[in-house]
Amino acid sequence: MPRYALLVEFPGYRVGDDGTVWSCRPVNGRGPLKDQWRLKKPTLKKKDRSPRCEVCLIKDGVLYHRKVGRLVMEAFVGRRPKGLQLCHKDDNPENNNLSNLYWGTPVQNMDDRQRNGNTRQGQHHHFAKLNDHEIRAIRSYEGKKTPAEVAAMFDVNHTTVRRIWKGHRGYKRR
Repeated sequence: MPRYALLVEFPGYRVGDDGTVWSCRPVNGRGPLKDQWRLKKPTLKKKDRSPRCEVCLIKDGVLYHRKVGRLVMEAFVGRRPKGLQLCHKDDNPENNNLSNLYWGTPVQNMDDRQRNGNTRQGQHHHFAKLNDHEIRAIRSYEGKKTPAEVAAMFDVNHTTVRRIWKGHRGYKRR
C-alpha cells in the first residue's frame, strides 16, 4: 500500500511513494478543495536528450511544471543537498518509485548509466567517426605504417591513430 505526503508548497496536491501525484483541486484549478483525490497524469518531457516525467501544479492561479521524481524525493527524503542531483537507479525516468530514487553526485549518476548499459561509447557515440571494425584495422597497421599514412587511409587525424594505438579512453582494447 503506497504512502502519501502532502505537498506543502502546493496546497491540494499529494505525492505517493510509488511515484504518483494526486490532486483534490477542482479541474479548472479554481474554487475550494474537494474531498476526493484524482490521479494526475504526468507528461514525459524530453529536454537535452534527458526525458523526465512532469506534472502541472497550480498555486495562486499560476501554473508550475514540476518533475515527479523530485516531488517524491522532497516529500519523503527532504530537499536536494547542494551538489547532488536526482538519480534513478534503473535509469528509467518514468519509474519515480521512492525505492528507485536517490540524491547522488554526477559521478554516481554516470556510474549508474554505465552499469545499466545506457552510455553511448565507441561507434554508438554520436560523435564517432570510426566503427569497431575500422579501429581494429587501424590497430593492425601499428608498427607497419606511420600514423600520418594510416590517418590518410581512414580520413582521421594522425593524433586519433596514435590514441587508438596507445589504447586511450574510448579506444581501449576489448
